[in-house]
Amino acid sequence: VNRVEENGNVSELDVTIKAVNLTKYLTEFMVSLKPLVESNMGEEAFQKKSLEYFENLTKKELDYTETDVIVHMEKVDGEWKVINTEDVLTAIFGGLTDAAADFN
Repeated sequence: VNRVEENGNVSELDVTIKAVNLTKYLTEFMVSLKPLVESNMGEEAFQKKSLEYFENLTKKELDYTETDVIVHMEKVDGEWKVINTEDVLTAIFGGLTDAAADFN
């Protein structure tokens, strides 16, 4: 948490969120599947390749992203609620939600 400002029932938090770079790893995963998809792989081959990729990933030192986010909150019925959840989720998931939107 870098900064907090509270004004009545609204607050603004400037935070830095560190998260695994999911965009990088899921892009690598999809690229690794391309030859199997093009050869009409079966479900068993897909499961095997998926398991292999993610098992190997657990043995690596992962890359992380750091994203500064301004979290806007509002007090509703005595509880603080995040207003801009999409911005926060984008930071938590290492930009994956932006990548998914670009893919569509």
